[in-house]
Amino acid sequence: KADELLTKAMAIAPNDAETQYFLGLIRSSQNRNADALVAFNKAKIADPTYAEAFFQAGETRVRLNKPEDAIADYTKATELKPAYFEAWLGLGAANYEANKWEDAVKAYKEATRLRNNNAEAFENLADAYRQVPNYVQSEAAYKLAALFIERNPNFNKEQAADIYSKA
Repeated sequence: KADELLTKAMAIAPNDAETQYFLGLIRSSQNRNADALVAFNKAKIADPTYAEAFFQAGETRVRLNKPEDAIADYTKATELKPAYFEAWLGLGAANYEANKWEDAVKAYKEATRLRNNNAEAFENLADAYRQVPNYVQSEAAYKLAALFIERNPNFNKEQAADIYSKA
């Protein structure tokens, strides 16, 4: 139904940033990643200050196995919105996938600064530190990740065990 309504919106305002952004979200949910990327890129052109469009373009590029290209989109999203936790996390992941360990560490450190109780961010930071290698910082980040994950009453014990084994 959303697809149907968006088709009507596209007929009215095909160059509107939000219309293109929402089209991208729908195409992404349909796993039509190439089409989603086209829509997100149109949203970025229509509104060069639309941080969420840059973030979603980065997410889509990662799904298309283009982490190098995703880095630019995530970076722009973090420049437009410096406290954008998800964009920092995505930037860390894209840098990690591109084997840019130091840059991954920097992005994940910013993500953990923004949300200093996020287990995923600390686990990813620890993984990046292992690649640098900086085992002391890696162990500390793994311990924090385990601490934060165990605070959730329904935490996944296998995931916690995995974190402990890495530490």
